[in-house]
Amino acid sequence: MDIRPFDGLNGPGRVDAAQRVNKLGKTSAAATARGADQVSISPEAALISKALAIPDVRQDKIQAIQAQIKAGAYENDVRLAGALERFLRENPDIVRE
Repeated sequence: MDIRPFDGLNGPGRVDAAQRVNKLGKTSAAATARGADQVSISPEAALISKALAIPDVRQDKIQAIQAQIKAGAYENDVRLAGALERFLRENPDIVRE
């Protein structure tokens, strides 16, 4: 066996000839008796899959808010104060005392 460093001048070294690959025949009785492969998805993966299926733009929400704004039922100051309060409650590490 010839062991020498690869310096790029002599090429990568010996390449063995292609190996013959046997074609798969019919499934054996033992393989059939074992049953098919199975995959199970964890609850976390299922939740992530559902979250990824939610569209980026929820047109129904946009239309509902636009209708409230046009009807004058969407009180900006009250909603903004509530949203800010929820945000600060959910992110206490942002608030510095």
